[in-house]
Amino acid sequence: EPFISSNSTYVDTTIGLDCRVTAKKLSSVLWWKDGKVITNDQRYQLTEDNRTMVIKKAIKSDCGMYTCTVENAVSKKNSSHSLTIYGLPPLIHYTMELSIVALIFAAVNFFGIIFQCLHSDKQSMDFQQKALLFLQVAAMLSFIILFAALLCWLQAEGTSAITVFMLVILFLLLILTTLSAFSMNGWVIETFKKPLN
Repeated sequence: EPFISSNSTYVDTTIGLDCRVTAKKLSSVLWWKDGKVITNDQRYQLTEDNRTMVIKKAIKSDCGMYTCTVENAVSKKNSSHSLTIYGLPPLIHYTMELSIVALIFAAVNFFGIIFQCLHSDKQSMDFQQKALLFLQVAAMLSFIILFAALLCWLQAEGTSAITVFMLVILFLLLILTTLSAFSMNGWVIETFKKPLN
């Protein structure tokens, strides 16, 4: 009776499924996934007279029911193994991390605007302009980082209408934020000229 063992069950790892058999002489060993025969290709590599099947850089779609069929002159036997793959691909991790950083910048921007509104009468005009510039730079950074997160998502999951739509919206918001930051009464240009002189 064959028995299947696995060395890993995580995304982006190399998973080896071994079909262990006590019989010495086998005429054939076949592997199946969800009822379809598996052959050597870019996804699967069969070694040791087909007794071991290797899945390179496992992805979620590699989950399923794997069956090993062993046959000799006397009998034919099957063993099945349900493979579940856990974890997230690295690009999705990067997307999550970038999204968290973008959210932090957006929160700084939001609370900064609230602070500006509540205390605008107590601040000098120069301080208000510097604070506004800082908030607009934080907003731009937030958009840029969120744009990078969406690009990672696009790379990991492929294109979809929603992802492309979000990229276009973020790009337009980034342009608007940049234009508004540089249209502040020439104060920004003067501020950047001072360190250069």
